[in-house]
Amino acid sequence: MAGRFGLWLALGLVGCGAGWAQTAPPATTDAALVEMAGQAGVIFAGTVVSIDRADDLGYVDVRFSVDQAVLGVRPGGTYAMREWAGLWRGAPPFHVGQRLLVMLREKSAGGLSAPVAAGVVPIVGAGAPASAKSPDEAASSQAAVDLRWVGTRVAAAPAGVRAQLVQAPVMALESAPSLSSVVGLLQTAVRNVRR
Repeated sequence: MAGRFGLWLALGLVGCGAGWAQTAPPATTDAALVEMAGQAGVIFAGTVVSIDRADDLGYVDVRFSVDQAVLGVRPGGTYAMREWAGLWRGAPPFHVGQRLLVMLREKSAGGLSAPVAAGVVPIVGAGAPASAKSPDEAASSQAAVDLRWVGTRVAAAPAGVRAQLVQAPVMALESAPSLSSVVGLLQTAVRNVRR
């Protein structure tokens, strides 16, 4: 799956073109998340519930259950992400049961979805989705967000550190921020951007 995220990162950088090149990269991971939220039309934490491949038609539909909604979706609902089938050559980039924090641009005129750069982030750790928990269970959840790909966008990280972030096979759960704190940051960023 790392190749998929690398492709998205490269496509995102190309897609941003001169706009991103003219501005300095964010100084912190939080600043990178805020910047990504400003580029997104849909943001949620969810679980992949089905994958329907229509390679002959040129697309793949990935359906998510929305555990925590931030922008453009309803909590407890579903969201269907339609991708170009060319991204599905080789190992499938998604699998049923996978938990992700997803930040997508508005759908294209053709109905295809595309993440903002580094905009599909693994959720790691134990616990049921937040929508299935009581407040007490949610507070004790160990769900965290693996921000290594987001960290590659941070200017303060030297190139060697960026390479270590990308190549590290497993992120220690203790060093990953909680899902609830990242969702809270994104909700605040969306409120501030949309004013």
